[in-house]
Amino acid sequence: MAVTRTIEIKLGPDELAELFCELTGDRQALFFANIHDIAKDWPGAGWCQQSCDIARHIEQDGREVITKLAEHVLCYDELIDAMSGVVDILGRVESNASGSPEWDDIGPRIAKFRAAIAKAES
Repeated sequence: MAVTRTIEIKLGPDELAELFCELTGDRQALFFANIHDIAKDWPGAGWCQQSCDIARHIEQDGREVITKLAEHVLCYDELIDAMSGVVDILGRVESNASGSPEWDDIGPRIAKFRAAIAKAES
């Protein structure tokens, strides 16, 4: 015999924040992607209206968290662009220096770096 029970547990903002902070960075990023997936189908102004409501109620410590995350997101995109340029330059240097033993390890390192940039951009 099997018994099925449904239990409703309501978590407060403090408990949700604690759970969020226990996640790794990739899981925290997925959390925000999931918010997007949920909110995209909200009727009316949807997430835009919710964002306005959050902004109306948020205190300084919450502003600091959001501001710092936004700064890093913007800087990360700029960093990826800059690093792509550096890798291209190193690739040209490698081509010009082929046959020189001191440059033998550059090719595999550039390939690994390009793969990391491609992964970060996806």
